[in-house]
Formats: sequence, C-alpha cells, structure tokens
Amino acid sequence: MSNKDNTMTVAEVDRLLHEANRHANIHVCVGPSRDQMKLACSMTVYQAGYFDFSLDELPLVANNPKEYAAKRLDTSTEALDKWFAAIRYDGQQCTAQTKAKRRCGNYVVWGMGAKGLEYQDFDPSAPILCRVHQKIAGRM
Repeated sequence: MSNKDNTMTVAEVDRLLHEANRHANIHVCVGPSRDQMKLACSMTVYQAGYFDFSLDELPLVANNPKEYAAKRLDTSTEALDKWFAAIRYDGQQCTAQTKAKRRCGNYVVWGMGAKGLEYQDFDPSAPILCRVHQKIAGRM
C-alpha cells in the first residue's frame, strides 16, 4: 500500500496482477465495479469457476493464486492440479487394467472437460481412462 489511506498505486496494482496471473489456468483482472465508483477484482479458474474479490485481497491472491482459487472452490491445490491435467491433453495414459491383467496405456486424446465434465462433478481420485475404457465404465 502506498499511502496513509491504504490505496495502491497503478504500478502496484499492475505488479500484483502480473504476479497473480503467473498460472496458465487462472486469470485475474481488475476493472471498474458495477457502480463504476471503485475498482473490483475477479478471478477465472479455467473451466472450474469465476468469482469476485476485493482490491484489498489482491496482495493475498498475488502471493499464491492457486491456493486462493482452491480455497474459494473448496478443494485442495492437488485436486485443482488434477483438474487442470484432466481438461487438457498432455499425453496422459489410461490407467485401466486389460483382460490380460496389464495396464492399458492408451493415450487419452481429449480432456474430460471437452466431453462435458463439470468441475463440481470431478473426482480427482478417479482413474484416467481412454475412450475404450470410458465406454466400458459407462462414462461416455
């Protein structure tokens, strides 16, 4: 904070926004409030949620945006990481066991988010399944 009345300079807000936006799946922005009388902040967590917060909270958000997002989504940072991995293709392999009792290993070529899975329904402990094993499991 830059002065006696606890206001931030534009440079401080800009620096904090830069820090808060260091995570690829979390976007933080600052803009005019609905009544246009002050600044307001918002956070978008990719395919998981959107929420507003006060400018006073921006330093806390900038310090650890993923932790703040996890807290607001009522989850852990580990579960949030699994969500981010699930909604994008990053070479994940199917963890199902084949009839021959071996790990399937087929590559998952689409993220769960692309097939309509909502964050609220996401189970971070669920196995990662290819299309074949998702059909078998009744997920498609």
